[in-house]
Amino acid sequence: MIEQKNLQYDVVSAGGGLSGVFAAAAAARTGAKTLLLERTGMLGGMAVQGIILREVYHQTELLDKFLSILKDLGGLYNLPAYPPGLLPVAINGETLKLALFRICRENSVDVLLYSEACSLDQHKGKVSGLRALAKNMFFQIEAPVVIDATGTGDLVRRSGVWHTESSLYAYAAVILTGMNPALLCHRWKQAFVQDGFAAGQPGAQYCGPLYAGSPVCTVTICTEPRRCLVEFPVKCQADSLNPLSRTQAIAEAHLKCFKLMETLNRAPGFEQVRLSSLPPQLILRQTPPGKALLPEASNIPENIAAAAIGETGAVQYFSLEDLALSQPGGLMVCGRLAAIYTHTNEMNTGAALATGEAAGVCGALAAQKGCHPREINASQIRETLELTLTEEKEEKK
Repeated sequence: MIEQKNLQYDVVSAGGGLSGVFAAAAAARTGAKTLLLERTGMLGGMAVQGIILREVYHQTELLDKFLSILKDLGGLYNLPAYPPGLLPVAINGETLKLALFRICRENSVDVLLYSEACSLDQHKGKVSGLRALAKNMFFQIEAPVVIDATGTGDLVRRSGVWHTESSLYAYAAVILTGMNPALLCHRWKQAFVQDGFAAGQPGAQYCGPLYAGSPVCTVTICTEPRRCLVEFPVKCQADSLNPLSRTQAIAEAHLKCFKLMETLNRAPGFEQVRLSSLPPQLILRQTPPGKALLPEASNIPENIAAAAIGETGAVQYFSLEDLALSQPGGLMVCGRLAAIYTHTNEMNTGAALATGEAAGVCGALAAQKGCHPREINASQIRETLELTLTEEKEEKK
């Protein structure tokens, strides 16, 4: 029999990826009693396979602490870039797990692993809490602010903001060892190749086939030597709210990965390519419409709560309305969901951290004042994060 337990918090962050952890830590640092829910047994999400933290718009105190912990753990590769904070910085995936747990512990964030947010509780158009299911425990959690950091919008979709039958496209992600980037570039000259990929530069990407007839894959050089992250479409759709649908998509991802490896190992020069110890991962994505919404520096809206540097080098702004939903009051988003609300496909690591921190600060302030997160002044969020926008920087010169 499953036991039920009642909990009470100011802010709950659902999703233990980078954005969700930073949201929870930022909320706790702002004075909120905070809970972090993660459906798996580790924090970090896809980032535990190794990431490149590229140039960020603003380095906060929390980010500096995070990088300091990684430095102590030996998880930063191109160490000369930090300090003084000149990014990009290559981060080891295994030490990333430890660093995220330390960030939570040092900021008094309660963490529940193997715990999935099931549904959102509402009262008169406002969030009153949520329900979560663990292996042998059912949690009834009372909270005025909930942050959806799941990446697939589980709580947003369950609240009716997104239709529960909206399509999510399945991708498989796997770490391969022994891949020769230079040979891959030579074999497929029509593919998109970033500078440094052929030389094995961490973070550089290739987008194209791995062999004749293969799906178009995105290959990213990992921080660890001779490793690369390969993402490819599984060619099926899944509903993240339906456990059976998600299980079927996972099975399909494993099958497609096996077939990809079987064919790849027959190709000359790729006979020694192998899977790493990490199993194939399932990624569910909702295709957002349109392109990035990037205001000019001379026309920055007053309600900007977060900013990041996009892949193109342009500044990407996130308004308070991008992070706090109008209905139900108290439901917020960060990370990839914030990118969807700004109508952009672009969501790099810097943007994930920036939106997470801003959502956490806003949620904590709203919980303390007993108001709708959209009633918080965006300038107060920026002041808490010591974030200065381009216009403000010019005025202070």
